[in-house]
Amino acid sequence: MGFVSNLVGTITGSDAADAAQSAGETQYQGTLAQIEEAKRASAEGQKFLSPYGDVGKGALDKLSFLTDPGAQFSYLKNNPLFKMALENANQTTLRQGAAGGRLSAGDTLQQLSSNVLLQAEPLIQQQKGSILDLLGFGGNIAQTQANTAIGAGSQIADLIGSGAAARAAGEIGAANARQQGVTNILRIGGIAAGM
Repeated sequence: MGFVSNLVGTITGSDAADAAQSAGETQYQGTLAQIEEAKRASAEGQKFLSPYGDVGKGALDKLSFLTDPGAQFSYLKNNPLFKMALENANQTTLRQGAAGGRLSAGDTLQQLSSNVLLQAEPLIQQQKGSILDLLGFGGNIAQTQANTAIGAGSQIADLIGSGAAARAAGEIGAANARQQGVTNILRIGGIAAGM
């Protein structure tokens, strides 16, 4: 019965149709596996980038420092470097004033006031620069994360198209095999009728 069954399957095209559908389905399942791998790889890539993105987010939290004098003042008030630099500058000014007998003079008091600005300005500018650097770094990481996601999305879209094409090719191959089977049967019928 196996030989006859195989012969009938070959003549009718059902074997070829089944093979075409099976091949299309195999390709389609392979494409689904590729899609899952692309998603996994994208998620893995995003995990590697995430800590660096957090650095950029931290800079966003400090963005108000760039224009808010209150934030700048708070930064200076809590900055031990500023306190030490101001104390050193003030001691120098007081020693100079005392040495010249001008300790309570207006120019000494003015210099003490100026010491605050002279010591604060470089620290504020340095902090602003650091925040801007972190913002740039965070922006670059965000761009990389977006490019990773877009690249994965594009790859997945291509794979979905490939999977659909594989299934369609399998269906077309199956339909062609069935059509060939009908043609074979008609020929055999014609040969039998002509005998």
